[in-house]
Amino acid sequence: MNQATILYIYGWFIIVLAVLMLLPLAWAGHATEAQGFFFGSCIAGFFGGSLIIASQGVRRLEINRPEIFILIIIVWITLPLFAGVPFYYSGEFSAINAYFEAVSGFTTTGATVLADPEQAPRSILVWRALLQWAGGFTTLVMIGGLLAPSGVLSADATLQLNIVRQEADDGFRRLQLTARALLAPYVILTVLCIALTWLGGIPAFDAFCLSLSTISTGGFSTVSGSIASFQAPLSEMVLLIFMIAGAYSFICHEKILRGDLRGYWENEEGIFQIILVITSGFILMFFFQNAMANYGLPDWVEAARNGFFMAASLLSTTGYYNGEMQFSFAFPAFFLVALTLIGGASLSTAGGLKVVRILAMIKQGRGEMMQLAFPHAIIINRIGGRMVTSDMMASIWAHLVALILALVVLSLLISWSDIEFLPALVAATSALSNTGPLLDIIQPTSLHEGSAFDVFSPTVKLMLSLGMVVGRLEFLSFFSVLTILLHRA
Repeated sequence: MNQATILYIYGWFIIVLAVLMLLPLAWAGHATEAQGFFFGSCIAGFFGGSLIIASQGVRRLEINRPEIFILIIIVWITLPLFAGVPFYYSGEFSAINAYFEAVSGFTTTGATVLADPEQAPRSILVWRALLQWAGGFTTLVMIGGLLAPSGVLSADATLQLNIVRQEADDGFRRLQLTARALLAPYVILTVLCIALTWLGGIPAFDAFCLSLSTISTGGFSTVSGSIASFQAPLSEMVLLIFMIAGAYSFICHEKILRGDLRGYWENEEGIFQIILVITSGFILMFFFQNAMANYGLPDWVEAARNGFFMAASLLSTTGYYNGEMQFSFAFPAFFLVALTLIGGASLSTAGGLKVVRILAMIKQGRGEMMQLAFPHAIIINRIGGRMVTSDMMASIWAHLVALILALVVLSLLISWSDIEFLPALVAATSALSNTGPLLDIIQPTSLHEGSAFDVFSPTVKLMLSLGMVVGRLEFLSFFSVLTILLHRA
């Protein structure tokens, strides 16, 4: 195994984290806060620099598929150990809670143990937002630079990855090319979201933190309640648009910057994604209207506003909500769970199964029905102009089975910790779909007043942290690493 190259690339990830850790110092209110960020940055910088120096002369250019899997899992599991140092030093988190919060941020899940974010130090709120923003970009770089070129992503058959040039045989070089190509659209969307959210009526600090979480489809908020508490409907619409943008394929965003204006409307996955948002928005609108009528508050405009916002939020796996929490009880839990499990586009910051896989399964089902009606017909399914092969479909169905298996196992493990099965199922879904706030939406008061995740034991929090990592990765990648390690053992 090429440990030197793995450690070399991993070291650079730690160095970038160390630099980011210095940014919240501008919001540190007292010396203890500043010490946490400074000390964490020094630890990460020393460790990352040591790895780079130690592996500089012995690394080789290319890494194979098993090594890619191992590198990705090492990054997602261990980087939050460094990122959690400022949380622990703030005095707001225990060691387990600090790691849980860091994993939740870096995997863009948005599950939090903070019952009242308004009372948390501003530097901590900024660090949570930065961690999600960095985690979202890391997701894009990992998918575009490592998973997609290695042929792991079955969904990548629809992605025309002009980002990574064929001549880039060096794994580290592929990461650089991907990061360089995707950084511009990522930053531009973030800046636009910050500016428009602030202009829409949300205070500048909150607009900054919310925008970082929105583009990364993370879900960390600066308030404990609904986004509606800001009383800024225009900002809500801005967040709705940018949640969809964060869950949309960044290949399309990158093409627009290169002058290819056909990127959006020629993307079949993206069109289907918008159809899902609109359809789900109408369904949720009727649920909201029915719930509001029961409270004597019939208002179709308000119901539409809440319904479409929640549809975009759940399908993008962000998890923001903007309605009164008690109205959420009118929604069948399975429908909200299904939306989060669908997720966003293949090369996006969203979690879930990914829209292109759902589209491929629908097309296969339609093809099978046509084959029954016309037995001698030759049915060819295409997505984005490319043929969906039997190998792709086998990979997609295997991915779905892996997701269901992980969901069942994690739900049972949580329920064995004296947690009712429905909250356990929703918590497992929140972790595996990287939609942390889902648990607060479906079970707002049955577990705990404040943050629903705070009631879980340290063991359950560690299990949920692992679930977040599994959900952030391609499921087959995670299970492939386990297979490799067991085989070598």
